[in-house]
Amino acid sequence: MPSDVTDCWLKAVLIACVVLALLCSVPLFAENQLPDASSASPEFSQEEELMILEIFFDRQSAGVHRCYRIADEFWFPFALFQQYAPLPESCSHLSGAVFRTTLGTVEFDPAILRVIEGQAFISYEGLKNNLHIHTLFNKSIYAVKFIVPWRILTKRQPRAVPAERTPDIAAPDNVLSFLHMESQWSYAVPASRYGYLELEAGGGVAGGLWDMTGSGDLAGKPVLSQFHWTTISKHAALRIGTGSSQHYSLLESMPYSGIQFAWNNRDILPNIDNDRNTQSDVFLNLDRNQRRSIEGLGPSGGIAELRFDDYIVARQRIPFNRKFVFRNVRMNADPRVIEVYLYDHSIYEKPSRIVDYTRSVSSRSLADGEMLVHGSAGFSGNILADDNRHEGWTGSGAFLYGLSDRLTLEASLQKHPESDSIDGLIGTILSIGPEWNSSLYGAWSHGGPAIDFSLFGYGNAWRFTQRTQWNGRKFGYASGSGRQKHAMRLQVRPFSWLNTLLYGYYSKEGGADDVASLLPGGTVLLSSWLSVSAAPDDEKGDYRYEANIRVLQDMDVRLRYDQNVLTTDLGYDIDNNHSVQFLHFVTPQTGQQALNASWYWHPGGDYGSRVRLGLSQSSRGVGVSGSWSKDFNVGLNAVLAFNNNMNQAGSLFIDEDNLPGDDYTKCAVSFALKWDLGRSSRRFYPIERSAINYTRGGLTGSLKIKKVDGLEGYSVDDAAILINGRKLGQRQTGGTFFIGNLKPGLYTVSVDPEHLPVELVADRQHQVVEVKSGDITEVELLLKEEYGVAGKVCTQSGTPLLQLPVSIVDTQGAVVTTSATDEFGYYRVDGLEAGAYVVRVSLPLGESGVTLFERACNISDDFLFGIDIVVPEQCQ
Repeated sequence: MPSDVTDCWLKAVLIACVVLALLCSVPLFAENQLPDASSASPEFSQEEELMILEIFFDRQSAGVHRCYRIADEFWFPFALFQQYAPLPESCSHLSGAVFRTTLGTVEFDPAILRVIEGQAFISYEGLKNNLHIHTLFNKSIYAVKFIVPWRILTKRQPRAVPAERTPDIAAPDNVLSFLHMESQWSYAVPASRYGYLELEAGGGVAGGLWDMTGSGDLAGKPVLSQFHWTTISKHAALRIGTGSSQHYSLLESMPYSGIQFAWNNRDILPNIDNDRNTQSDVFLNLDRNQRRSIEGLGPSGGIAELRFDDYIVARQRIPFNRKFVFRNVRMNADPRVIEVYLYDHSIYEKPSRIVDYTRSVSSRSLADGEMLVHGSAGFSGNILADDNRHEGWTGSGAFLYGLSDRLTLEASLQKHPESDSIDGLIGTILSIGPEWNSSLYGAWSHGGPAIDFSLFGYGNAWRFTQRTQWNGRKFGYASGSGRQKHAMRLQVRPFSWLNTLLYGYYSKEGGADDVASLLPGGTVLLSSWLSVSAAPDDEKGDYRYEANIRVLQDMDVRLRYDQNVLTTDLGYDIDNNHSVQFLHFVTPQTGQQALNASWYWHPGGDYGSRVRLGLSQSSRGVGVSGSWSKDFNVGLNAVLAFNNNMNQAGSLFIDEDNLPGDDYTKCAVSFALKWDLGRSSRRFYPIERSAINYTRGGLTGSLKIKKVDGLEGYSVDDAAILINGRKLGQRQTGGTFFIGNLKPGLYTVSVDPEHLPVELVADRQHQVVEVKSGDITEVELLLKEEYGVAGKVCTQSGTPLLQLPVSIVDTQGAVVTTSATDEFGYYRVDGLEAGAYVVRVSLPLGESGVTLFERACNISDDFLFGIDIVVPEQCQ
């Protein structure tokens, strides 16, 4: 290769490396990334190296200050920590001090300070080891950030009773709180019509909450399928309407119309609370969880973060004794992964350690000394549904008691409406140590007995489940033959790349043959781009085989063999708005195959809107399909779809004789609409119905900008609404927001400024808002525009004037705010609304005393820079 060409290639590679290094610069305050003093350049060989740094305490800037690097240590002005930490007045370079903080006791030693040019300085090591203050450095902007994880405690005093908060916005008392409508309609060729409509409404009346649901075929008569009135107090709950008995699964569940009640000697709310509206007649949430304390050791002054299945539920600062404790943690019977993430300084850095605390307890268990009583009475079935047969009245009663945190007893009775007999059940739930749980139930129904036993275990790398059920010959009403069934599942992960499974099953019913199997399975991660698995599909020995291949970063291929059908699924994300999917089906026994190709598009990058076009090819011919779906707002969603012969693309049959007739659908058009509305005190807002129920409420509203001539709406699609300082699962579309699934109480509502334009700030820092169960509270959040003025104060020769007060005066002559110039003569004032102002400084000039120097400016819709003030030389 010629030398000039080689030189060009070397230069290009060098330039590319430089650009890559600039693009991969460090994040804004990376962990402990102080400059390496040992790698300082030769020109800084003096003992004391001066550095001009901007200093931050958490998010507050303390300005630009002189700092020093001496040998291998960095030194910072001690006076800043006295002001911003803040340290107690007893801490100085002359005397030591011992003071109590929220994380423990600090013993300040003045020997860690060093006097430089008459000023006390403290080192990085002194901050870390003596004061437990974290130091983060940003090389790109040459700034230092100090994180003070504690605050000083004053003398211990009796804890004051917090004053009762008065809400700025009270929850409304609406007879009608929400409306829900869901409709489906389709038309097919040959002539076939189908229509379905569901309507639901609810609100508050007579000290409780009511809700009704009606549904049915549009061609027939609609049915009032559910109706309830529910009232709740501290220890008791009462419901009138449709319901079902909620005994252990050994007893048959009885639907009825009547009354049901529940009482708990501690608190009834955890027994009935559901974080989502289930649209069912379930009243009690009997999958109650024991409470545990999770504790351990972490970095002093760091952060412990509790997660359930990677969902953050709590955080706390770690005291100086390094011990963290999360009390009263509700741990489900289902094997949720429960972890604590430990951070040295900030949650924005990588965790220094992740500790797994996953364990479980049986469902329906109660805490030590807790008692739950519930019962019901009424007529079987839905008395308002004409097509329902009523067999008489039914009733039930149940009693649960926690003998200890690990042992719960349960007993229940139920009257069966068909035979007028009394069914019964008695059982116990036992937690055996931290990893094993079991339950044993016995029941009798229709004169026959039954037994149910389950055992559940969970460890860091294994999971075991076993259940045995035996029914006597006369047990129940559906069958007169005895039955026994045993199921076992063992999952072990010996290595991070290997997950093994063993599934065992045995059943016998009446005189039928036994069904028994012991089937292995597992998943192997062969590489970062390839995994294969084989798992039992049922107790008969059928398997499901899968292979997942990551071909490219945006392309995945999945091969699956299940139910004698081989499926190839290829998905490719073209960009953020477009993707394609190809599905190929084949049955090796018959040779039938089909191909589907689909293209997905999100117009304008809006993931609430999607267009899909599809083509298919099979032995039945070519099919075409298309659909359009749109989330108009939080509560309004519509789907329009067209299909022509597409249903044959996946209709493959194992036996050649099992082919569809000639009456299958050739062409169909369908439409679906869902519309949820919530009523505040003034108007209807779009909401998500499933996030409102008889134990949960919601907030809704909009953001508006204050203008001189009135209010202007602002789209909140990119803004975050904070509830008690945290961002919850909010839904926001079309300029309104909705936050549901909130327990009754008072909440602090504010706007997160992170995604707002820099000139917009909240008119009020926060508002206290009341939320009631089953209700919607409206919140109107106001924003205002604020700008700023910046410039330099210097003499005619350019000499800056330092630490000089600067005043901002409005047109009425009133001082709006003040500031001061920094060490380079610059000033900056923010928080100014649009209007005319005067920037003013006052200086002594000769014998005439103080002289004012001013410069007028006018703020319209932008920040002003370069508003400099030049004064005579004699004003230095």
